[in-house]
Amino acid sequence: MNLPTSHYCRTKGTLLAACFVILAALAACGRGHCAIWGIKSHDPTTAPPVTLFHFADNGTAFNSVGVVKLGGQEIDVDGLAMTPGADLFAFKVTGASSTMVKISNSTGTAYGPGPELPGVDIRGAVFCLSGKLACLDALGNRMVFVDPATGELMGPGVALTLDGQPFDIPDYTDAAQSPDGVMYIASQGNVLYTMDPLTGAVTRAFTDTTPTPDGYVLTIAGLTFSRLSSLANTMFVYDVSKQDDILSYDTSAAFARSLLFQNIIPSYNAGRGDLAAQLDPPVAYRVTNRTADDLVTKRGSFLHRYIVWGRVGSPGADGFTLDDGSGAPVFVKTNAAAAVSEGDYAEAEGVLHYSDSGTILLSSPTDVTVLAEAEGGAM
Repeated sequence: MNLPTSHYCRTKGTLLAACFVILAALAACGRGHCAIWGIKSHDPTTAPPVTLFHFADNGTAFNSVGVVKLGGQEIDVDGLAMTPGADLFAFKVTGASSTMVKISNSTGTAYGPGPELPGVDIRGAVFCLSGKLACLDALGNRMVFVDPATGELMGPGVALTLDGQPFDIPDYTDAAQSPDGVMYIASQGNVLYTMDPLTGAVTRAFTDTTPTPDGYVLTIAGLTFSRLSSLANTMFVYDVSKQDDILSYDTSAAFARSLLFQNIIPSYNAGRGDLAAQLDPPVAYRVTNRTADDLVTKRGSFLHRYIVWGRVGSPGADGFTLDDGSGAPVFVKTNAAAAVSEGDYAEAEGVLHYSDSGTILLSSPTDVTVLAEAEGGAM
């Protein structure tokens, strides 16, 4: 993607290039390899538990972590996603609503539930390269965006279409973004699509008609990619057609398929499930308020974080505005609003969202810096 010359690159901090240092991930990673995480969801007719698992991205060291519970009670979750900092998120689902939860990597325990999202059935989710949490809503047949700091919806979402017609999202689906920025979704069991996350247009990429060892054609419920550059073209796939298998595709070689694990957690077979993995931290670009609203930056909001600056207005419990005089103030949604005062000059780094009212939103939980206090009068 070509960025306008007004974008200035800034990287912020460094994360370890190997796996995030947690015992559960280390147990699943060989030297130079990182963990792929997954959930094996229950079959609705038999209702066994939902199990968290992981394995190394070289196709070894499969490990079942434990049953997902919230407050000691087993819950149905879907839409597993992992941040660049290796935090796991998922959604407690009922079929008629969804609630974001965090999941412990080491125990599978769910905690910190967000608000219930009525009329939203999230069955696939991915943290985009920018850190934006994009989710597939099977009830609304759309991609919606959730603030991971609050669990609230950010903006109206985008309806999915195929050849100009509404596209049906089943409850066995997932979304994944490749390291080079391509967004994939799985639908109709054995079909992979690419998707334009800005318009919602989907395009058929590959249909897998080759049966698995159990004799069934795939029903793909989970997709993800590894953060390792050597595996940039390897898509990891979770199949729930009969026995539950983990496979991979080489997206650079006509989706050549490999079987990694057959019949995972054989004590029960899945109705649904998901995969997720940790990607590299995003690069941040500096933009004016006005540039934050152009088409290039909107597309970039799935790939990069952004830095905006300006004079602080209307600070409150959930954030404040930044106005740099370019005519398009940005609302910074943050829990760090107490750090600024009316009239200060400040900058904030975060993920750009766009509301149905036209407001530009920057989700920035902590990255707010005061450049000059109001008493100073100017920068």
